[in-house]
Amino acid sequence: MPFTYAKIRRPRRAYIHVPELIPYYSPLRYPGGKSWLAPELREWLARDSRAELVELFAGGAYASLLAVLEGYVHRAILVEIDPAICALWRTVFSADARKLCSRIRGFRFTEESVEELLDKKFRTDVGLAFQTIVKNRARRGGILADGAGILRTGERNKGVSSRWYPQTLIDRIKRLNEYANNFKVIEEDALEYLTLLHRRRHPVKLFVDPPYTKLSEPGVKPLYRFNYINHAKLFGKLHQTSHDILITYDDSDFVRKKATQHEFNIKRILMRTAHSVKKHELLLTRR
Repeated sequence: MPFTYAKIRRPRRAYIHVPELIPYYSPLRYPGGKSWLAPELREWLARDSRAELVELFAGGAYASLLAVLEGYVHRAILVEIDPAICALWRTVFSADARKLCSRIRGFRFTEESVEELLDKKFRTDVGLAFQTIVKNRARRGGILADGAGILRTGERNKGVSSRWYPQTLIDRIKRLNEYANNFKVIEEDALEYLTLLHRRRHPVKLFVDPPYTKLSEPGVKPLYRFNYINHAKLFGKLHQTSHDILITYDDSDFVRKKATQHEFNIKRILMRTAHSVKKHELLLTRR
């Protein structure tokens, strides 16, 4: 499965957006991923030439990958609390990427081998990174939260291996590794990192994609291992920072109220989920 692009390199603002040809840079099928947001991301990134992007709740890191690979910023900082996700990005952006590719190439993707791998405990970044990719590809919707089941029928009834494209994964990892010096991975709570970011004098572009507020409600199945955050506290910290901010949130009364209280502009935008369900999210920017 080859990479898919729909863009013109010069001038940088003149990108062509074709929904069916959105570029996919990440090896992850991340729940809540932001590939659908590519046009808005490009418009926001092109406003000024700040050399660094900070992505809080990085997860699949789509904003950072797009920003660096398409030349909008020189450097991106991925802030993520999940140690498995951090192990993956640390491995991708290191010399160990070759070991990860080797494991992907040699893995026989069957229900038995997947379940055996997911039961193991890994202590090295490479092992944990490989387990994370297999888990992401084997589970429904790419969900990494504990308790999510693996695919049984899969795409076109091909079973658990229907989303296992080893050469595509290897190609993406190798390409990202070429930009290893342009990325930094920080394993930390986003709210704690925001406190440090307030002290920085050099301006950055700050992209924030927190878990949905409704996922904090009882009975709602989580998409991520670290799903619960203090959204009110997050709004307060974001209001205090002077950096250029783009925030994505679920469209809820709570988010609208907090955005208004903290003087953010609100834009409602249509998006499409991994299961082709159309819904709306909110984009928040500083007034």
